Amino acid sequence: MLAMIAVQFVILFYSGFMKKIYILPEGIRFQSTLSEYEIPWNSILSIGAYKVMKNAVEPIPFERIEEKFLFGSVWIYVSVLPREQVFYGNKKNKTIAFPHQKANLEKMTRYCDLQKMVR
Repeated sequence: MLAMIAVQFVILFYSGFMKKIYILPEGIRFQSTLSEYEIPWNSILSIGAYKVMKNAVEPIPFERIEEKFLFGSVWIYVSVLPREQVFYGNKKNKTIAFPHQKANLEKMTRYCDLQKMVR
């Protein structure tokens, strides 16, 4: 039991504190202990949102991004792939997925026109 708790703590620590997302005027940068890459705004073909629940991942319309979901969290992705080809997770130099935070969404809105990019 203690080993399971320790493993969960390590996973939460790594995913919460060791992975960073930077929203810059040039694009979005992903940085972790193992890799670092950036996707420029002009290369992004799709931006979307999805809800992560215990046993499922479900795409949601961007208009519902501020809603609270019971037993789930909302994530945003940006990708150089068309929406139909996006796998919900980070894919080096292709897709960056990160938890939804209002501050990040406001920064993204400053640097690009989300209305045109959300498909």
